[in-house]
This record gives sequence, structure tokens and C-alpha cells, in this order.
Amino acid sequence: MDQIKFGQLLELEINPQIKTYEAENWQILANSVQELTIPEEEAEDVVAEIITSVTQLEASPPPNYPDALLQVLREIRDSLNKPSEPETPTSAKLKSAISLMPPFVNVSYEGEIDLENFFQTHFPTFRKLIKSATKK
Repeated sequence: MDQIKFGQLLELEINPQIKTYEAENWQILANSVQELTIPEEEAEDVVAEIITSVTQLEASPPPNYPDALLQVLREIRDSLNKPSEPETPTSAKLKSAISLMPPFVNVSYEGEIDLENFFQTHFPTFRKLIKSATKK
């Protein structure tokens, strides 16, 4: 009986509070992030690297990477592969692709993955761009 009461308490009172705090934290994070302007040439290099790397990963996915991560990477690749209007620069396409990442935070999966090593191995140009931007 107590287990049922605790389950109801959790569902009705605690979970809504947690969601409120999560939304507040995302808003604080969004407000604290600085705008970053990426030159067109660098954005094109990063987009090309992402498309190539995701295609290679899809062809032979490493066994220790969760399907959810590969699915998010496919979605990013597909959004970058879409033909864009001539007035849409590559940097704008990259910005829209990066905005797809936050939902990945809410994906739960079993096991651990070293994202730093993953990005270092598969997206070195992207990492260099981010490192140079954070030094400015």
C-alpha cells in the first residue's frame, strides 16, 4: 500500500516540480550561452565532416554506441543534407543542426559512452572550431 502512495506522490507532486526545475535550468543555460559567428568557410568544412563521419558510422556502427546516439547523428546529417535555399548559408544550416542536440540530453540508455573521445575521433574539425571559439 505504501508503495502505491509513494508512486502517486512521485507522479503527482514531485515529477511536475522536477520538470519545472528542468525547464528553468534550460532557460538559464540558453540565456548564458553567447552567440558565436562562424565564418562560412569553416562552417562548410564542419558540415562536410559531419556528413562524411555520420555516413561512415552508419555503414559500420561501433558495437558500444547506443542506437539513440546514432539516430540523433542521422537526424543531424539529414538536416544538413537537405538542399537549402541559395540565401541560406552553411553556417545557418550548422546552427539548426546544433540545435537538435539538446533533446539528446533527455535520451536515456544503458551503458556509458565517452563523448569527448567520440567527437575527437569522428569530428576533429568541429572540435577545433569549438576550441578556438571558446578561447576568444
